[in-house]
Amino acid sequence: ATPFAFSSVNDILDFPKSCLLYIEEESSRSFLNLNHFIANSIPDQRNAIAINTEEIIKNRVSACSEMNDRINVNFITVDFWNSGDVLDIVNAYNKARSKALRRTL
Repeated sequence: ATPFAFSSVNDILDFPKSCLLYIEEESSRSFLNLNHFIANSIPDQRNAIAINTEEIIKNRVSACSEMNDRINVNFITVDFWNSGDVLDIVNAYNKARSKALRRTL
């Protein structure tokens, strides 16, 4: 999983730091959970609206995958899933991954 102690939008946008993986010794590197939320004491919908955009999520998914041996993102953890473009992006990503997997079978 990626870090989850982001205190600002800029922390999330700092891909070299926000895409680092925390992997337990016995864990597999085949599953990538992308933590994509600001970890203030209380979730703030304004922060979610700021980072749950198509551009930011697509760029972060791509950057984190590339920085981690092209591991595909399996799960995106967000606050306020209904704020921003989260559902549309995840649906499009899942469709693209499904097509890619079918081609390899």
